[in-house]
Amino acid sequence: METTIIIPCKDGLPYTKACLKSIRNNTSTPHKIIVIDDGSKPETKKFLKQIRGITLISNKKNVGFPAACNQGMLRCKSDFFVIMNNDVEVTKDWLKLLLYNMHKDEKLGIVGPMTNYVSGPQIDPNAHYNSTEELERYAESIKNRKPPRLEFFPRIVFFCVLIRTAVYKKIGGLDLNFGLGNFEDDDYCLRAHLTGWSCAIDHSVFVHRYGSKTFKKIGKGFGK
Repeated sequence: METTIIIPCKDGLPYTKACLKSIRNNTSTPHKIIVIDDGSKPETKKFLKQIRGITLISNKKNVGFPAACNQGMLRCKSDFFVIMNNDVEVTKDWLKLLLYNMHKDEKLGIVGPMTNYVSGPQIDPNAHYNSTEELERYAESIKNRKPPRLEFFPRIVFFCVLIRTAVYKKIGGLDLNFGLGNFEDDDYCLRAHLTGWSCAIDHSVFVHRYGSKTFKKIGKGFGK
Protein backbone atom coordinates (compact mmCIF):
# COMPACT_ATOMS: atom_id res chain seq x y z
CA MET A 1 0.00 0.00 0.00
CA GLU A 2 1.17 3.53 -0.68
CA THR A 3 2.37 5.91 2.03
CA THR A 4 0.82 9.37 2.28
CA ILE A 5 3.28 12.29 2.36
CA ILE A 6 1.81 15.44 3.92
CA ILE A 7 3.60 18.71 3.14
CA PRO A 8 2.27 21.98 4.61
CA CYS A 9 3.71 25.09 2.98
CA LYS A 10 3.31 28.83 3.14
CA ASP A 11 5.26 30.47 0.31
CA GLY A 12 8.95 29.48 0.16
CA LEU A 13 8.33 28.36 -3.40
CA PRO A 14 11.97 27.48 -4.27
CA TYR A 15 12.07 25.19 -1.24
CA THR A 16 8.79 23.53 -2.15
CA LYS A 17 9.98 22.93 -5.71
CA ALA A 18 13.22 21.36 -4.49
CA CYS A 19 11.35 19.26 -1.91
CA LEU A 20 8.91 17.83 -4.45
CA LYS A 21 11.68 17.19 -6.95
CA SER A 22 13.73 15.29 -4.38
CA ILE A 23 10.72 13.12 -3.52
CA ARG A 24 10.14 12.38 -7.17
CA ASN A 25 13.78 11.46 -7.77
CA ASN A 26 14.44 9.46 -4.60
CA THR A 27 11.24 7.65 -3.65
CA SER A 28 10.69 4.25 -5.25
CA THR A 29 8.20 3.17 -2.59
CA PRO A 30 4.54 3.73 -3.60
CA HIS A 31 3.33 7.03 -2.20
CA LYS A 32 0.74 9.77 -2.44
CA ILE A 33 1.53 13.45 -1.85
CA ILE A 34 -0.83 15.89 -0.15
CA VAL A 35 0.28 19.53 -0.19
CA ILE A 36 -1.48 21.98 2.10
CA ASP A 37 -1.09 25.53 0.80
CA ASP A 38 -1.46 27.53 3.98
CA GLY A 39 -2.40 30.96 2.67
CA SER A 40 0.50 31.45 0.25
CA LYS A 41 0.96 34.26 -2.23
CA PRO A 42 -0.50 33.96 -5.77
CA GLU A 43 2.80 32.77 -7.30
CA THR A 44 2.92 29.73 -5.03
CA LYS A 45 -0.78 29.02 -5.45
CA LYS A 46 -0.45 29.10 -9.24
CA PHE A 47 2.52 26.74 -9.24
CA LEU A 48 0.88 24.20 -6.95
CA LYS A 49 -2.31 24.13 -9.00
CA GLN A 50 -0.27 23.15 -12.06
CA ILE A 51 1.43 20.13 -10.49
CA ARG A 52 0.02 16.81 -11.61
CA GLY A 53 -0.17 13.83 -9.31
CA ILE A 54 -0.62 15.61 -5.99
CA THR A 55 -3.65 16.33 -3.84
CA LEU A 56 -3.78 20.06 -3.11
CA ILE A 57 -5.58 21.58 -0.14
CA SER A 58 -5.73 25.39 -0.33
CA ASN A 59 -6.32 27.54 2.74
CA LYS A 60 -7.30 31.16 2.26
CA LYS A 61 -5.33 32.16 5.35
CA ASN A 62 -2.47 30.77 7.42
CA VAL A 63 -4.04 28.31 9.86
CA GLY A 64 -0.67 27.14 11.19
CA PHE A 65 1.42 23.98 11.03
CA PRO A 66 -0.64 21.80 13.41
CA ALA A 67 -3.97 22.59 11.73
CA ALA A 68 -2.52 22.17 8.23
CA CYS A 69 -1.05 18.78 9.14
CA ASN A 70 -4.39 17.71 10.57
CA GLN A 71 -6.06 18.56 7.27
CA GLY A 72 -3.70 16.16 5.55
CA MET A 73 -4.20 13.44 8.15
CA LEU A 74 -7.96 13.57 7.59
CA ARG A 75 -7.34 12.67 3.93
CA CYS A 76 -4.97 9.82 4.80
CA LYS A 77 -6.20 6.33 3.92
CA SER A 78 -2.85 4.54 4.08
CA ASP A 79 -1.32 2.54 6.94
CA PHE A 80 1.51 5.09 7.31
CA PHE A 81 1.94 8.78 6.62
CA VAL A 82 4.80 11.26 6.56
CA ILE A 83 4.72 14.83 7.83
CA MET A 84 7.39 16.85 6.03
CA ASN A 85 8.47 20.50 6.06
CA ASN A 86 8.68 22.02 2.60
CA ASP A 87 12.34 22.96 3.24
CA VAL A 88 13.46 19.32 3.26
CA GLU A 89 15.27 17.43 0.51
CA VAL A 90 15.08 13.66 0.82
CA THR A 91 17.72 11.19 -0.34
CA LYS A 92 17.64 7.80 -2.06
CA ASP A 93 15.50 5.12 -0.38
CA TRP A 94 14.65 7.37 2.57
CA LEU A 95 11.05 6.16 2.78
CA LYS A 96 11.90 2.52 2.16
CA LEU A 97 14.35 2.56 5.07
CA LEU A 98 11.96 4.31 7.47
CA LEU A 99 9.17 1.87 6.59
CA TYR A 100 11.49 -1.08 7.23
CA ASN A 101 11.53 -0.12 10.91
CA MET A 102 7.75 -0.02 11.10
CA HIS A 103 7.34 -3.45 9.52
CA LYS A 104 9.97 -4.89 11.87
CA ASP A 105 8.43 -3.53 15.10
CA GLU A 106 4.66 -3.31 15.42
CA LYS A 107 4.91 -1.14 18.55
CA LEU A 108 6.97 1.52 16.80
CA GLY A 109 4.61 4.40 16.11
CA ILE A 110 6.88 7.29 15.11
CA VAL A 111 10.29 7.26 13.42
CA GLY A 112 12.42 10.09 12.04
CA PRO A 113 15.70 10.47 10.10
CA MET A 114 18.93 12.31 10.78
CA THR A 115 19.61 15.74 9.27
CA ASN A 116 22.04 18.65 9.19
CA TYR A 117 19.89 21.23 10.97
CA VAL A 118 17.71 20.43 13.97
CA SER A 119 17.70 20.54 17.75
CA GLY A 120 18.47 17.37 19.66
CA PRO A 121 20.05 14.04 18.71
CA GLN A 122 18.71 13.97 15.15
CA ILE A 123 21.45 16.36 14.05
CA ASP A 124 24.41 14.68 12.36
CA PRO A 125 27.61 16.61 13.19
CA ASN A 126 29.54 14.67 10.56
CA ALA A 127 27.39 15.81 7.66
CA HIS A 128 29.49 18.01 5.38
CA TYR A 129 28.66 18.48 1.71
CA ASN A 130 28.63 21.26 -0.87
CA SER A 131 26.45 19.93 -3.69
CA THR A 132 23.53 17.62 -4.36
CA GLU A 133 25.95 14.93 -5.47
CA GLU A 134 27.96 15.15 -2.24
CA LEU A 135 24.73 15.07 -0.24
CA GLU A 136 23.68 11.86 -1.97
CA ARG A 137 27.09 10.27 -1.43
CA TYR A 138 27.01 11.14 2.25
CA ALA A 139 23.49 9.76 2.69
CA GLU A 140 24.59 6.55 0.97
CA SER A 141 27.64 6.23 3.22
CA ILE A 142 25.65 6.14 6.48
CA LYS A 143 23.14 3.45 5.54
CA ASN A 144 25.17 0.75 7.29
CA ARG A 145 26.90 2.99 9.80
CA LYS A 146 27.46 2.04 13.43
CA PRO A 147 26.23 2.55 16.20
CA PRO A 148 22.99 0.61 15.63
CA ARG A 149 20.75 2.23 13.08
CA LEU A 150 17.72 2.61 15.35
CA GLU A 151 17.78 4.68 18.55
CA PHE A 152 14.67 4.78 20.70
CA PHE A 153 14.12 8.34 21.90
CA PRO A 154 11.04 10.06 23.39
CA ARG A 155 11.13 13.16 21.15
CA ILE A 156 11.14 13.13 17.35
CA VAL A 157 11.14 16.46 15.52
CA PHE A 158 8.46 16.65 12.84
CA PHE A 159 10.56 18.22 10.05
CA CYS A 160 10.33 14.79 8.42
CA VAL A 161 8.65 11.98 10.30
CA LEU A 162 6.94 8.69 9.49
CA ILE A 163 3.89 7.94 11.64
CA ARG A 164 1.79 4.81 11.85
CA THR A 165 -1.82 5.68 11.04
CA ALA A 166 -2.94 3.50 13.96
CA VAL A 167 -1.32 6.09 16.25
CA TYR A 168 -3.42 8.85 14.67
CA LYS A 169 -6.56 6.74 15.04
CA LYS A 170 -5.74 6.26 18.72
CA ILE A 171 -4.72 9.78 19.80
CA GLY A 172 -6.01 12.04 17.02
CA GLY A 173 -4.17 14.86 15.30
CA LEU A 174 -1.78 17.56 16.44
CA ASP A 175 -2.98 19.78 19.29
CA LEU A 176 -4.32 23.06 17.91
CA ASN A 177 -3.58 24.80 21.20
CA PHE A 178 -0.02 25.23 19.94
CA GLY A 179 -1.27 27.81 17.43
CA LEU A 180 0.91 28.37 14.37
CA GLY A 181 3.39 25.79 15.64
CA ASN A 182 6.22 24.88 18.07
CA PHE A 183 6.23 21.97 20.52
CA GLU A 184 3.26 20.24 18.90
CA ASP A 185 5.64 17.43 17.90
CA ASP A 186 6.93 17.03 21.48
CA ASP A 187 3.34 16.82 22.66
CA TYR A 188 2.39 14.28 19.98
CA CYS A 189 5.30 11.99 20.84
CA LEU A 190 4.38 12.15 24.53
CA ARG A 191 0.76 11.32 23.80
CA ALA A 192 1.85 8.40 21.60
CA HIS A 193 4.17 7.11 24.33
CA LEU A 194 1.41 7.29 26.96
CA THR A 195 -0.77 5.05 24.80
CA GLY A 196 1.91 2.39 24.34
CA TRP A 197 3.73 3.45 21.16
CA SER A 198 7.49 3.92 20.91
CA CYS A 199 9.41 6.61 19.02
CA ALA A 200 12.80 6.23 17.37
CA ILE A 201 15.52 7.85 15.26
CA ASP A 202 16.91 5.94 12.28
CA HIS A 203 20.62 6.79 12.09
CA SER A 204 20.89 5.23 8.64
CA VAL A 205 18.59 7.77 6.99
CA PHE A 206 19.76 11.30 6.24
CA VAL A 207 17.77 14.15 4.70
CA HIS A 208 18.78 17.76 4.14
CA ARG A 209 17.05 20.83 5.54
CA TYR A 210 17.29 24.28 4.01
CA GLY A 211 17.94 27.19 6.33
CA SER A 212 21.23 25.76 7.52
CA LYS A 213 24.53 27.60 7.31
CA THR A 214 25.74 24.84 5.02
CA PHE A 215 23.22 25.75 2.36
CA LYS A 216 24.01 29.45 2.58
CA LYS A 217 27.55 28.63 1.55
CA ILE A 218 26.53 26.40 -1.33
CA GLY A 219 25.08 29.11 -3.51
CA LYS A 220 23.01 28.99 -6.67
CA GLY A 221 22.24 25.68 -8.26
CA PHE A 222 22.13 23.34 -5.27
CA GLY A 223 18.94 21.36 -5.09
CA LYS A 224 17.72 22.53 -8.49
